Amino acid sequence: VLRMDSFSKVLAPGFRLGWVTGPKRFVDAYDRMAYASSQNGCSLSMVCLGAMLESWGPSGFDAQVRCLQVALRRQCRALLRACEAHLQGVAEWHAPGAGMFLWLKLLGVRDFSCEELLGLMREHR
Repeated sequence: VLRMDSFSKVLAPGFRLGWVTGPKRFVDAYDRMAYASSQNGCSLSMVCLGAMLESWGPSGFDAQVRCLQVALRRQCRALLRACEAHLQGVAEWHAPGAGMFLWLKLLGVRDFSCEELLGLMREHR
């Protein structure tokens, strides 16, 4: 099993740099494959990220992640309160235990196949 993480979730959206962790032989195999098939990240982004992480050190990076977690929990609670205030009877949802998304199921809306949905969208341009 390989785990792929991204700095875009903990530093800045669109920051397309990340890392892979897992058993060494799998990470090495992934590295060989990615080297030939992936574009590298932006050099300027890599230099900025390296300087920032070096300046912060491990404790500074941990503090950034903890600060972000607090902010995201606060935003999630606000979103759940808004759903409870405005979407009762319109949608169903469950408070997320992890992750960054709140999934809603609209009530009274039937499921669509992709083809059917595209057809309906074309009709209502």
